[in-house]
Amino acid sequence: MTELNDLQGWLADSEFASAVDALPLVSVDLVMVNPTGQMLLGLWLNAPARDWWFTPGGSVRKNEPLAPVA
Repeated sequence: MTELNDLQGWLADSEFASAVDALPLVSVDLVMVNPTGQMLLGLWLNAPARDWWFTPGGSVRKNEPLAPVA
């Protein structure tokens, strides 16, 4: 699979990190609860939230395609 940063017009990881520090970003979080009241959570494996449980979600980059890049 092609890495998103390899696509023309995308920021390098270091540049994206600088933008995250300076600019507001769109993010999406999802809360899923089953009929018994259990909530779906995921354990973050990467910094800065490593070893914390969160609802599924993530940030959206400018011009990010809706479908995965093949």
